[in-house]
Amino acid sequence: MIESSHDSLFLIDPSGVILKVKDATKHQSYLNSDEMIGKHLRQFLPDNVFQNWWCHIEETIKIRDVVEFEDEEDQKYLHHRIVPLVEEEKVQKLAIFIQEITEPKSYERELLRTSLQLKKTQELSHMGSWDWDKATGILNCSEELHRILGVDETFQPTFENIDALIHPDDREMCIKKREELFRRGGTAEQEFRILRPDGEIIHLKQFIHAFFETNTESVVAFGIIRDLTEISKLARDKSEQKYRDIFENAIEGIYQTTPEGKIINANPAFARIFGFSSPEELMETVKDIQKDLYAHPEDRDEFKRRLELEGKVKNFEVEFYQIDGSSAWLLVNAKVVKDEKGNIKYYEGMVVDITRLKEAEMAVAESEEKYRNIIEQSYNGIVLSDEEGRIVEWNRSMEEITGLPENEVQGKHLSTLILQSLPSTFTDQQIAHLTEDIGKIYHDKEMPSSYKKLEYTFQRPDGRKIFVEALNFPFYSGGRFFMCTIIRDISRQKIAEEMTQDHLQKLTILNKIVHIANNAQNIHDLFKGVLNSTLHLLGFESGSIYLLDEKKEFAELAYHENLPEEFLKTVEKLEVSKDLYHSIYREGKAFYNYLKVRPNLKKFGFKAVAVVPFFSGQKVIGSIHVVSREKTSISSLEMDILETIGMETGTVIAKMYSEAAIRDSLAEKEVLLKEIHHRVKNNMQIISSLLNLQLQHVQEEEARNVLIESQGRVKSMAMINEKLYQSPDLARIKFRDYIQKLVYDILYTYGVKARNIELEMDIDDIELDMETSIPCGLIINELVTNSVKYAFPEGKGTISIQFKGQDELQLIIKDDGIGLPQEVDVEHIETLGLQLVLNLVKQLNGELTINRSQGTEYIIKFKELKYNKRF
Repeated sequence: MIESSHDSLFLIDPSGVILKVKDATKHQSYLNSDEMIGKHLRQFLPDNVFQNWWCHIEETIKIRDVVEFEDEEDQKYLHHRIVPLVEEEKVQKLAIFIQEITEPKSYERELLRTSLQLKKTQELSHMGSWDWDKATGILNCSEELHRILGVDETFQPTFENIDALIHPDDREMCIKKREELFRRGGTAEQEFRILRPDGEIIHLKQFIHAFFETNTESVVAFGIIRDLTEISKLARDKSEQKYRDIFENAIEGIYQTTPEGKIINANPAFARIFGFSSPEELMETVKDIQKDLYAHPEDRDEFKRRLELEGKVKNFEVEFYQIDGSSAWLLVNAKVVKDEKGNIKYYEGMVVDITRLKEAEMAVAESEEKYRNIIEQSYNGIVLSDEEGRIVEWNRSMEEITGLPENEVQGKHLSTLILQSLPSTFTDQQIAHLTEDIGKIYHDKEMPSSYKKLEYTFQRPDGRKIFVEALNFPFYSGGRFFMCTIIRDISRQKIAEEMTQDHLQKLTILNKIVHIANNAQNIHDLFKGVLNSTLHLLGFESGSIYLLDEKKEFAELAYHENLPEEFLKTVEKLEVSKDLYHSIYREGKAFYNYLKVRPNLKKFGFKAVAVVPFFSGQKVIGSIHVVSREKTSISSLEMDILETIGMETGTVIAKMYSEAAIRDSLAEKEVLLKEIHHRVKNNMQIISSLLNLQLQHVQEEEARNVLIESQGRVKSMAMINEKLYQSPDLARIKFRDYIQKLVYDILYTYGVKARNIELEMDIDDIELDMETSIPCGLIINELVTNSVKYAFPEGKGTISIQFKGQDELQLIIKDDGIGLPQEVDVEHIETLGLQLVLNLVKQLNGELTINRSQGTEYIIKFKELKYNKRF
């Protein structure tokens, strides 16, 4: 222990002989000899120092305990500690430790000097101080604080004893504030009064600072208390004068009355309010304020009741009479003044003339009544919210529209009401954005254009959802911000719009499907177009079409899309007699909850299945089945569309089958007609052959000519029937081909060589029916035959045939032969050929012109004959 010490050290025996000296001694003390060991202390110490040391050494030997002392050497303060080393109850050696304490000693002196200065400062400034440590519970108070409190040195400084001195009116406030400060720490100040033991009331101001010691929960606090009594007295004197000035010059009426109603003090303004010239006149005239001034004496009773119950009255409105008999409205603020024993001394207060304000309020009330009547009678819901977003107005129409009575929503935040009424389809993110937007509107007091007019769904408490239109606009009234929202129930309008939209959507879908159905070329294209369009437009993924067989015993699968093979194997034929299919195909019922009656279909992943019959008239001819693996239900609009598709498609199917039957019938009749024309042509060919055989047995020239001409006429008619059965439509023949074949056949019959008679033909693409073709063909046959026989005696010439026109036809047959003799009268001609031509032109309702210059030219104008029904 000795070797580890940093202090100077002497080890001596009880006689004072030095046994050992620590090395540090040579550098830390005034001793400078190295040869101390074995010698007596007296040799190295001044006499006064040695005497002081030796006294303490003897004391240590006597008490056999540590002795400490201080002394000053060469302006240094040294601390000495003598430790006896006892063996066998006798001091054998003594260790003397020496430590320089010059610097701590100077701090101590400075602290003492500062303490004295602080004490004097407190005395001069009338300020005392205290400090308190929660860990020890000790409260230290300065002498000046004792003086301020009026207590002597016997006073025990505790918070309880000091609190007992605080004025009763201030005590609770002081204790509460101090305890709160000790709980949370920090700084506070307060003014209060104390009641000193000598009865004097002292006004004090206290500053307290409390803090928590590091790493502990212990509170340390100190405070400074200043005596404000003298300052308060000066301030009171000034305040009284100031109060008097205010009292005399105030525009508000200030008064004091006894509880019985006698006015004991009043300022000029109070007198003027009631029409008196001075307070003295008022107090002399008015003996009882309740009887003389109150318009309604019972108001005075209520005024007194509240005063005595609460000790004060604020903003009490009452009607008074003035000296001239007129009434005035006053706003009264008053309090009870009591003596030290708690008895009421008087009432004092202040009044303000609010007559004009009251009149204005009545006018406003009347205006508000009109405004409220307008709001209440409005068919639109009206809600007003204040700057905090709280509902302050909710009219009757709002109650009817929302189902929420006014007493349930009054004072609630409008945003809360809106958020509670949102449909469940709103996401958390949408709700968060809406909440933020509403809060921003009330914070910024501005209405974004996107929120001025809104349409949304409101869910009533009874669960019914309605569509509303909200018009929002802010306004200011009395300097305050308000938001007005006008609500209109547009549910019917929305329903009408949705119905219109559904109807348009339905018409659009049906128009597309009907267009596809009507343009289908065959039954397969019809099924494919209708099913695929239905699936695509209504959002289904799979489906099928069934048709009843001829016996209507089975519904057979006619077409399908995207259905699994394992499912199709089970539904290729549906037996109509079974209950479910009987309802569809015999009773014409549609099924939209098909999975309920056929739950086994769920194993194929089907979630929604609808079956709708096809109708032709009142009869079911088939059905359409639509399937979804995504939808879980089928809307009423989709049901309506599917049923219309069933009706329209059924009609188209029936029409296609009917048209197919007609086409088959027409094809059959066409074959028969061709056969008839072919047989007619063959029969005429037989007649021509018979005439040709007869011709071989006739020798006379005239008879031969008659037979040849008859044969030509038969051929011309046979050729018409030949062209008809070869024609695509069996009703009309192309006359260009017919004329060419007919003319060349005539030349061949009369053995005319092509190089002798030249043919010139200019024929349009004209088609004629059978009614016109036969007479026209016979005319051409007669006129060309006549030219070939008689026009060219020398055997050479030209025959021209021209056939043109559209509505009106013109046939010209011309030759450059010798022509008809001038003496031949066409109207009374006797030759059979020309008589036949004239009759045939009349049959055509035509007109014949004969030109005899440069040969003979026949011009025939006519129109195509219309078909005349014969049965």
